Amino acid sequence: MTTAGRTFALIALSAVLTLVAVVDAARDGSWDLLAVLALVLVLQAAVLTGARARRPSVSLRGDLHRWVTGRSAATGEPLERVVDRCVAAYRDGITREPGEGR
Repeated sequence: MTTAGRTFALIALSAVLTLVAVVDAARDGSWDLLAVLALVLVLQAAVLTGARARRPSVSLRGDLHRWVTGRSAATGEPLERVVDRCVAAYRDGITREPGEGR
């Protein structure tokens, strides 16, 4: 399981436990606790929704990460765009037929 997958699973588990606490607080009539737990549950749901909408993560070697981060800072481009261009250039280089020009 990837780090993103583990994070998603942990937040989902904590959301289920928070839901149980919300039901318990409602049954006890602890309205202030219910309000706080409901807010936490809404925030957890928002994080879970955003976590599934993101692109999958890719691990980079440390030296490549430093280069991409430096390149992003030097050019002002978002980090994701620099990585996208690097991967596209690499893919173009390995899929081009021999003798084929740019």
